[in-house]
Amino acid sequence: MPKILSSSPGWLAPDSPAAKLFSASAPSRGKTDSPKWRYPRQSSNASRVEAGVSAEVGPRRVIAHRGTEIFVAERTLLKWADLVNLKTKAEERDLPRRRKGSAVQDDEASPDDASKVSYRILKHPVSEDIRQLVISPNGELMAIVTSHTVHVALLPHPSHLESSDLGEIRTKTYMVGPTVHLLSQAPIVSAKWHPLGVAGNCLVTVTADAEVRVWELNLENRASFEQPTLAVDVRKLADATSYEDDIAVPNFRRNTGFSPDDVEMEVAAACFGGTGSSDENGWASMTLWIAMSEGDVYALCPLLPQKWIPPPTLIPSLSVSLVSANTTLLNDPSASTQARQDAEHQYAWISELDNQEPSFVPSGPDPDVGVLVYTRPEKPGATPRLQGPFDAEFAMEDIGEDSDILLTDIHAISAKLDVDELMCGEDEVSIEGSESGLISVGIICLLDNRGRVRICLDMDGVEGKWLVRSKKGRKVASDTPLPTLFQFESVTAFGSDSSSYDTAWPTFTQDPYSRYAFFVNTSSAVTYMSLSTWVGSLEAELQSGGESGADLRLDVLLKSVATLREKVCVAIRDKSLDRAAKLRGTTASVVLRDSDLGYVLLTAFDHQPHAACFDLPDLDVLQEEEDALSFQDEESEAEHQDLPQTRPVFRAPSSLWSQSPIPLFLEANRRSGHKRRLDTEIRFSQSTLHLMAEAHKILSDYTHHLGIAASQLFRRCERLQEEFRDQIVRVGEVANRVDALTGRDEDSGGGEIAIGRRLGKAKARQTELMSRYEALRRRIGRIGGPELSDKERTWAIEVEALAESTVGGVDDLQDEGYDEGEGEDDAAIDNDQEPTPWQRFQEVKTLTTELIEQARTITQHDKESSSRDNGASDGDDYGNISPLRVPADIRKAKVAQVMRLLERETALVDAARGRLERLSMAG
Repeated sequence: MPKILSSSPGWLAPDSPAAKLFSASAPSRGKTDSPKWRYPRQSSNASRVEAGVSAEVGPRRVIAHRGTEIFVAERTLLKWADLVNLKTKAEERDLPRRRKGSAVQDDEASPDDASKVSYRILKHPVSEDIRQLVISPNGELMAIVTSHTVHVALLPHPSHLESSDLGEIRTKTYMVGPTVHLLSQAPIVSAKWHPLGVAGNCLVTVTADAEVRVWELNLENRASFEQPTLAVDVRKLADATSYEDDIAVPNFRRNTGFSPDDVEMEVAAACFGGTGSSDENGWASMTLWIAMSEGDVYALCPLLPQKWIPPPTLIPSLSVSLVSANTTLLNDPSASTQARQDAEHQYAWISELDNQEPSFVPSGPDPDVGVLVYTRPEKPGATPRLQGPFDAEFAMEDIGEDSDILLTDIHAISAKLDVDELMCGEDEVSIEGSESGLISVGIICLLDNRGRVRICLDMDGVEGKWLVRSKKGRKVASDTPLPTLFQFESVTAFGSDSSSYDTAWPTFTQDPYSRYAFFVNTSSAVTYMSLSTWVGSLEAELQSGGESGADLRLDVLLKSVATLREKVCVAIRDKSLDRAAKLRGTTASVVLRDSDLGYVLLTAFDHQPHAACFDLPDLDVLQEEEDALSFQDEESEAEHQDLPQTRPVFRAPSSLWSQSPIPLFLEANRRSGHKRRLDTEIRFSQSTLHLMAEAHKILSDYTHHLGIAASQLFRRCERLQEEFRDQIVRVGEVANRVDALTGRDEDSGGGEIAIGRRLGKAKARQTELMSRYEALRRRIGRIGGPELSDKERTWAIEVEALAESTVGGVDDLQDEGYDEGEGEDDAAIDNDQEPTPWQRFQEVKTLTTELIEQARTITQHDKESSSRDNGASDGDDYGNISPLRVPADIRKAKVAQVMRLLERETALVDAARGRLERLSMAG
């Protein structure tokens, strides 16, 4: 988990400009609270009221951001500001206070700062209380959702916040579905921007009666705001078996009579399975997950607009997988009819997509830069088949005998893209923008009204499926097995008691730094949860491929790992508030990351901002969370820590500074004709009694809230005194430990002497170590010298080669017992290789010895022949025979040639030996 740097940043102090952005504004134009319209299905609302959930369906997401710009909705008021500017103003305001002797400057600056408005108001035609703010992916549009209506506003340019004019800004607003989303229709529980929409202008709305509509908005065509391009009735689709059945969405509200679907098919939340990134499974971004209040989970895949933009890896990955699956099923005689039909539909769908010629749409000022827009395939059909309900294997201890547990939100995490299958055995390539540490299965997180998160694994995965067109009587088999979700873990968020129900609507908030981390928002706290502690181990087990003993290993994995959870933000709320007030005062959090703001979580409770500033996480270090252990509660953590725990900042109840209702009551009665009764003596009459009863009702309620707020403040002060006492005790313990370590606790008062003695020894030891270090450094410098350059290394290699071929070769030859007279053994030298200088020298010496012996023999033979010639007789035949003689000039020429060669080789050897001696001396 990222480290929490601060739980109460100074720029969000109660008197700061940023706090005014979240504070409640006084009602204008005499507007009063009007009674809320209630959903007419009394059975569903009754179950919600009994379960502790407000009858107002849907979450409250009234805080949205575009970069550092923040949008806050309060009832019908929409505020807009830049948090960087608010932070800068707060720091500039606090700067004079930090200076010494700046009391005059502070007094002069405070009145002006208090009167300044730090935000701008966006005017819009929405008359109902705003419940959700959803900004489009491109940041140009914002969906303003009430209980029954949806408006899309064109956001102004950020430069308007830099203007000196802080007046209201009228925004251009369009109403979505003016004949569909009305007060007479079912309430809206979810509004999501489609991740594959063109230019981020595709909005998907889901109502409580399970009607899904896809709106492809075009600001230049108002007709696109009136009729959806695709409408799906989930209730009808659940019973449909072919496209010949009635699956059209009714134009008017259906019968209000009781139906089991009113309870079992009441939608609680919806989300898309992916974000449209390239490293996700191809089907994830076009899968809409729908969670019903009673616990059922459904999926619609593929849910696409008429024009859509796929990621670069979507179509290639689906083409490879679907063609391979279709070929396998066609050759498998044991495949079911339903599986063959699904494979045929998928093959026809991807074939039409592959054969399309996408249109190029510029996405910026440069006409050469843009995206490829595809058209939704017409076959098998635009409406997908409803998959579900998923057979979720929930643990019985989580459900128990209580049947009033209702789901409030759903969060889906996509499986990773199978890169090996996409590359078909080629070298693996890295996908741009991909996140490391992804797993090959999808994760579905379900949140209920008790604040419990059920983490389920989608082992089989969701693929595109369609209904049949009922040709030749083919229909979907009624005994098709239901898809399953395997519950991996169940975790309770902080601020929620598993034995009681949350008074607000718990929601999820995605962490921008990790796909497997999110925040859980409850009525009194925000909890950080990270799945990184076990996703790596799970992926390793899934990729191992060993089926033997897999059940045992998975069981050990389930028992040994746990989801990391940490309390991030806690709010102390007024217990006297009713459920409606607590619901209006609770909103889902948003997470911002910016170089100026940092990594900040921002939320609000009862019009008071709460924030948590985190340390910017290192993505490599973030993987170390896998070694984290299971969570320990506050008591066990406090026992292992010596320093006191940080506590949340106390914020006084709003009743202490809210406007008193008495002046408003008196002003209202003066206008209604009771002015004379208020200014004259009291007369006993029916009207006076009624006036006093109304005043007593308002005054008693106001003083009751003041008394509760004062009691909370008193208890907080008492608790603060106890915490101060505990702090003093802890500081005393730390001081005693410090005295024991330093020796100051001795009666002789030798603490300073002992410290001085230890300090002197440490300094002497340091001096000795430094002297030894300097001596070693100088010695190594003399021995080793500077490092050799590249030229010196090359020259050294050349010298070694020359020494090996001259001096080293002669020494080796003498060591081996080489006999100079054995000239006939030269055959051992390979004639194919060039002889080395020492080999040539030995060969020359051998040849010289042989030639000298031959010359000596010839000379002796000549002398003997001449003596025989002088003493021989004329009649002797033997004396007439003269031997073969070599002329003297030829013999002298050959001997001279041999001597020159010998001298040349001797000179070469002497020169090489001298050069080596000079090199060794120079080295």
